[in-house]
Amino acid sequence: MSGRHKKRRKEMLKAQSSKDEASGRSVMRFYDRNYKKILIAASALFIICTLFVLYNYINTGELFKKDVSLKGGVTMTIEKDIGASPAEVKGYLYSRFPAADLIVRSISAASRSGLLIEASDADAEGIITALSEKYGPIERSDYSVDIVGSSLGSGFMKAMMLAVLMAFIFMAVTVFIYFRMLVPSLFIVWCALADIISTLAVVNILGIKLSTAGLATFLMLIGYSVDTDILLTARVLKTKEGGINERIRSAFKTGITMSLTTLVATATAYFLSEPGMIKQIMLIISIGMVFDMLYTWLINAGVLKLYLQSKKQRGVL
Repeated sequence: MSGRHKKRRKEMLKAQSSKDEASGRSVMRFYDRNYKKILIAASALFIICTLFVLYNYINTGELFKKDVSLKGGVTMTIEKDIGASPAEVKGYLYSRFPAADLIVRSISAASRSGLLIEASDADAEGIITALSEKYGPIERSDYSVDIVGSSLGSGFMKAMMLAVLMAFIFMAVTVFIYFRMLVPSLFIVWCALADIISTLAVVNILGIKLSTAGLATFLMLIGYSVDTDILLTARVLKTKEGGINERIRSAFKTGITMSLTTLVATATAYFLSEPGMIKQIMLIISIGMVFDMLYTWLINAGVLKLYLQSKKQRGVL
């Protein structure tokens, strides 16, 4: 009985494997017929994202909204329960300081609870006075104030921009040395750049104010984007077994598993974490991973296919 069960299970697994193979071949046939249209559609998405970022820059003079850590302002920690939720406090402070940028979060330490308030274009004394009028007196021993100068945030931003630029330069040189082919190397770098620009567009649409940690996360996106593009390019150009479609399919199985694993982890962390720095980092990585999958498998794969077909027609391949 046990032997029959094992034999039946093997037959079921073999049938499922055959079904998956047939499904995979069907998808590749569809892709082979429509990859140029898919490439154009994905490229149009990138153009729209780029135009939105440029439009935002022309209208605001900034590529993205900044929070206190980049813009400068005050960070106040109130170690006292004033009997109001962060949303209520934020709404009240906005009514008193309409021009201010405010972030209000709850904090808890041991048996005490309180508030963390980050504010630009509003002074600490004015905030404490306003809160005392509404929720009762707040003594000087009940809160602490950290002042973030605008020059500090500006200096960090310049340093990050330089870091991103240097990362792209070294990445481009490394990729070109490894592949020694201009077009595939350029599109690996382009996909990383497109990932950053498109993620930035979504961040602006959502109205997220980037912190220093959020800005640094864009540097991480370069690594997340490049690994799948290098996997795809290496599998298609360096592997000799199978046709172009089979190589793309083989790379896709590995690459999409890597990307989905990261996406599930970061999305889970986003929903489970408290509002703040970690939540922003996880959201940016999640958005970036979605664009990475789109640009790697819809654009870069199509470009590589066109590139190899062109070389084959010229008799170079």
